[in-house]
Amino acid sequence: MTTFVPFPTLPSDLYTLVSKLGSGSSGNVYLAKLNPTKNKAFKPARRPEQVAVKVVLRSGLKVKGAEAGERILQEVSILKRLSHPHIVKFVDVEWDTQHILILTEYCDLGNLQEYLNRKRNKRLPESDAKVLFRQLVAGLHFLWTNGLVHRDLKPANLLLSGSPASPTLKIADFGISQFEDASNGVMTDKIGTLYMAPEVFTGIYDSRCDLWSIGCIYYEMLSGTPPFGHATSKDAIISHLKSPTPECIALPPSIESNTSPQASEMIRRLLTRNPASRITFRELFESTYLDLEHLPSPESLGVGVEMAAEALALDNQVFASDAASKAQVKDVEQIDRVVWLYAEAVAHLLAHVQWVGNSSKGGEGVKKRIVEYIQRAEALKEEAQLMRNSGGGAVRSEVDNKRNWTQWNRPSQRSSNSIPPSTPLSSTTTPSALSSQGRIVLAQAQELVDSGLPASALPLFDEGLGFMIRALQQTGNGSEKEKLRGQVDYWFDVAERVKEVVHGGSASNGGSRRVGSAGKKDSLINIHYRASVVDGGESLDEHSGGGSTSKDGCLTM
Repeated sequence: MTTFVPFPTLPSDLYTLVSKLGSGSSGNVYLAKLNPTKNKAFKPARRPEQVAVKVVLRSGLKVKGAEAGERILQEVSILKRLSHPHIVKFVDVEWDTQHILILTEYCDLGNLQEYLNRKRNKRLPESDAKVLFRQLVAGLHFLWTNGLVHRDLKPANLLLSGSPASPTLKIADFGISQFEDASNGVMTDKIGTLYMAPEVFTGIYDSRCDLWSIGCIYYEMLSGTPPFGHATSKDAIISHLKSPTPECIALPPSIESNTSPQASEMIRRLLTRNPASRITFRELFESTYLDLEHLPSPESLGVGVEMAAEALALDNQVFASDAASKAQVKDVEQIDRVVWLYAEAVAHLLAHVQWVGNSSKGGEGVKKRIVEYIQRAEALKEEAQLMRNSGGGAVRSEVDNKRNWTQWNRPSQRSSNSIPPSTPLSSTTTPSALSSQGRIVLAQAQELVDSGLPASALPLFDEGLGFMIRALQQTGNGSEKEKLRGQVDYWFDVAERVKEVVHGGSASNGGSRRVGSAGKKDSLINIHYRASVVDGGESLDEHSGGGSTSKDGCLTM
């Protein structure tokens, strides 16, 4: 006969524990509901109707006795003041003679591990995985800027809330973990070990261990299992982690072939064994692939509307229709500024669409505006180019009197490593600059697709592939060219699939995997890049894909 063990009770009696949500190495987690009669006595402070309560046995803490409660209370008093959309909010902490009870916001979709387990093959398409990974990195950025290290990042410690179609990820169990006794299994069980950085086993490690952990998490979201996830024991995992080779871990070939080059590169840089060679926090947070500046949030719509209003105002000022203005010599820099404002507006409005989900009825009007701003900005770019070609003099084009809505390039990335979108790339631009610009434009095209605007994305695929092709033509033979060739190959396939969605049916391209007609005359997407065009006789498809260890020393699993 099973003996019923009653739930713990809160000393304050503000909440009643009603169900068990889960259990971990350091304690159990319960759902608790507010006692209405008790809440009245504590007004005007508003308390959430539901909270999650983590119950930790005091016997499992490194610090014993009364000092344990005092130190945790001091820590939580700090954490309660830290507010971020992707960090689980602390509500309160209580304790009795046996337990420490930590109250946090309740996340109704459970944890990331449970979420992945419900998915086919336990993995997500990159578009969905990237949304959650960006949120994870945003939360990590918040911890990093506040001097906090998590030390135990894993899918079970990442909670999800909101609608199933557009979940919001929140980092949990940080701060308190430093008080838990590792000898009780917190950092020694197999599950935790799967996400531990190699340097942890040397006993000399710092905040960079969190970078390895999030690399493991992204790897799992994309592939369905963490690195070394097929190892049969904790000792086997540790043996893999302690090995000095290979230098980094790569996605399995079958997964990497359907993953963007930027995501694959991000995995490699995060899962680099030597922390000194690993991607830095600053590089991670400034990554154009993640674009944290335009991370979807409740504020995205307001910021986008504000930027659009500023763009429209300056647009009307520069292109006023009165007769006096027609004689005015327009400033190219002013036009560039208008383009940049439209670009920023589009980036934030796209983030809003992603935040509310593509199924939201209210998003259709926003999408319409996005397309209009994109088209207007492209028309302005053409106007600016005409002015540059004429030496900066007064140029009268249709853009003055008729808004010829065509297509725009991409949102600006406020980073020293980014190329301004309205600055033309000269024929002498380096291959690395060309490929960087191409990746940025292609990433923006993918964001438009993810936001339900595939038709608007096609010309961006056109422009981005143009940059990549120029980079490939200017790159000498070697590993860099081989890598770039694979990226071009990948994006051609993506553009082909998008074109088929927009126009319906398969493209006719003579049996080639390249992209066929996209309905735009002389479009790059309409050109079959044969070997002679791209590579002076060397086929794009002849790039290495076999072997368990690549030339750059990364292990593919």
